[in-house]
Amino acid sequence: MELTRTITPMTTSVPPPVGDESPEIPGYDIVRPLGKGGMGVVYLGWQTALERFVALKVLRKDLRDDPQVRARFVREARALSQVQHPHVVPLHAFGQHDDTMYMSMAYVLGETISEALEAARSSDESRIGFWFERIGTDGRRANVAACVVAQAVADALDDLHSVGIVHRDVKPANIVVDAKGRPVLVDFGLACDKEAEAIGSRDGPIGTPRYLAPELMDARADELDARADVYALGATLFEMLTLRPAFPQTEMGDLVDAIRNGEPPSAREVEPSVPRSLDAIVRRALEKDPRKRFQSARGMAAALRAAKADLSRQDDLSCLALAPDLQRALDAPAPRSSRLRRHLLVGGLAALAGGLAFAAGVAVGGV
Repeated sequence: MELTRTITPMTTSVPPPVGDESPEIPGYDIVRPLGKGGMGVVYLGWQTALERFVALKVLRKDLRDDPQVRARFVREARALSQVQHPHVVPLHAFGQHDDTMYMSMAYVLGETISEALEAARSSDESRIGFWFERIGTDGRRANVAACVVAQAVADALDDLHSVGIVHRDVKPANIVVDAKGRPVLVDFGLACDKEAEAIGSRDGPIGTPRYLAPELMDARADELDARADVYALGATLFEMLTLRPAFPQTEMGDLVDAIRNGEPPSAREVEPSVPRSLDAIVRRALEKDPRKRFQSARGMAAALRAAKADLSRQDDLSCLALAPDLQRALDAPAPRSSRLRRHLLVGGLAALAGGLAFAAGVAVGGV
């Protein structure tokens, strides 16, 4: 299934400056702010030498003297420098001018899954038509589209995990569907490698609570591995399928308690049009015990791929039986050592941090 959306092309003329408050970075003109995240402000920039638009993420002024924040900012760039994947936003450059630390990233023109979900909830058909076609009587294409997005993100996470990186903030706001219908995973500000574990454990739980795996609620860095990203993607898929979070509590204390001790409803209970195949994938990804989840993003991607193929063949997406390929993917035994092999990064980080590539920042945290 191809995801498409009509977006008016942006002009390629040199943009005017935005004023004295914008940072000065040699080689770039600042067009306008795009957003503000936990550590940085993201601007739409114009790279004068190459005559192209970029997303410039600049470390916030109030955080520039914080060594831990600066280390995190550098770590984000290093994380992105190691991955070249069609569903991971690329980083063009990383640098510092005076006291301004910045990253130049590909500018992904599109809409986040979070924005698409909000549009779907408000029944704004003109905005959701590009992929979320649940509004109306046909929920089938929306189910397949959600499966396509989740599989793309799972494939991207598998690439990240293979070089020892855990994203730690997979959520609808950090997935952008571009003008060609390509899902792109963005915002690596919380990406963690083995060298960063000590920082994460001192900081307390890091990530967006609604999508945070139960074992990370107490900031147990020794339990941080790829299965935390699997859980977050499962929570994101639940929301794409049902238009509501797996845990809808609005008070932080209630939300944390529900994630630790409660059980999410079946996606099919919330939205009957959800096929059993995707419901089974969501339930396994959201297991509280990491040992019962998919043991890798690759395993989850395989299950999603099998489900997508099955859904594409069937008229009745709520079939009672699971396709054999999907059943095999769900029944795949866990490897003896499910711990993410983050030691790959320890010895090779300096050598791997060559060609930098990077992503648009989205606000981190919140319920």
